[in-house]
Amino acid sequence: MNEQRHAVLQSDALLGDDERALRQVVTAFADEVIAPASYEANRTRTLPIGIVRQMGELGLFGLPFPEAVGGQGGGYMAFCLAVEAIARVDQSIAITLDAGVGLGAMPLLRFGSAAQQQRWLPDLLAGRTLAAFGLTEPEAGSDAGATRTRAALEGGEWVINGSKQFITNSGTPITSLVTVTAVTGERTRPDGRPGKELSAIIVPSGTPGFTVGPAYDKLGWHASDTHPLASRTRACPPRTCSASGGAATRGSSPCWTRAGSPSPRWPRAPRWDAWSRRWRTPAAGRCSARRSAHGSTSRS
Repeated sequence: MNEQRHAVLQSDALLGDDERALRQVVTAFADEVIAPASYEANRTRTLPIGIVRQMGELGLFGLPFPEAVGGQGGGYMAFCLAVEAIARVDQSIAITLDAGVGLGAMPLLRFGSAAQQQRWLPDLLAGRTLAAFGLTEPEAGSDAGATRTRAALEGGEWVINGSKQFITNSGTPITSLVTVTAVTGERTRPDGRPGKELSAIIVPSGTPGFTVGPAYDKLGWHASDTHPLASRTRACPPRTCSASGGAATRGSSPCWTRAGSPSPRWPRAPRWDAWSRRWRTPAAGRCSARRSAHGSTSRS
């Protein structure tokens, strides 16, 4: 126990004042807002959209994004501290944030066109919408090289055929898009052998032929939104192809594999102080009292 405490103190000493302030704010938010709702959300297997929106208002979905696109201008250290503080009370909510940022919004920042970023990022970074990344498949698992979903341009539209599984944030009431990986042709590997050309295609929610299956009955993370997907759609124009070379460039690898950390510049500390005061309101105090009265909350 003493060794663990010493390790915690050592790691805490590596944090700056802004990082400590951020962790304090998110920890208070997790204790006072997320924890009281955790049991019911996990019992009913329902993602609490109201809490997701409050996380957006707190700036958590925009933490590792530059201010130029509506983010907070922080880095992955800030993001990891936030996810850790939330996971301490509810891992379903933590993975919602983690996947919403790393798999949902980050590919748009790294490989999306300016038009795609302007259309999708403002709401994603504000927590008003969520995005998902469709890689995992029933036969291929999460091995991108074994992807079986295929897409082809026909009549000026992408025709996508295939299935995905275990896709987080893909079926919430506020899901705005799913970026789907698909084989779009062949390419020559560095060793001269033929290989698959993989592209990442943005499929807006509600696209005809794009079906979100019933949520999984999981052993844990019950409040996290996770669904299988099936695509038999031809309503995706070429501009929805998200790749490193531009709006209509094909052959992008899975987006996060080439995504580096944003510049580790921090927002000003007074912002965290103001948010800290916000969550220490009489209502938040009632949440704390309610949690104490009913004992410890169930964690996913």
